[in-house]
Amino acid sequence: MRFGVIPVEGGRFYRESLHQVERAEALGFHSVWIEEHHGVKSHYWPSPLTVLSGYATRAHRLVLGTNIAVLPLYNPVRIAEDAALLDIISGGRFILGVAIGYR
Repeated sequence: MRFGVIPVEGGRFYRESLHQVERAEALGFHSVWIEEHHGVKSHYWPSPLTVLSGYATRAHRLVLGTNIAVLPLYNPVRIAEDAALLDIISGGRFILGVAIGYR
């Protein structure tokens, strides 16, 4: 680990998850969903739209969705713009699922 860099849980699994997404598409799966969690170990993602943007470059038929994005943590304009851009990048395959969170 480099000095001053905090590893993001989930991020260390990113390359492996790209391979899983490619395999899922090859096997005919319909969709992939990413949840948002912060400060939780065990493969959770703090930035689901960023992860799904990467998946959009590898998967060309899978529907991509958030399950869920914690809406109170976002500026409303920013989440709307980011979601719209991800939908464009993915060719209309993005579904934004939001909630208030549970804590």
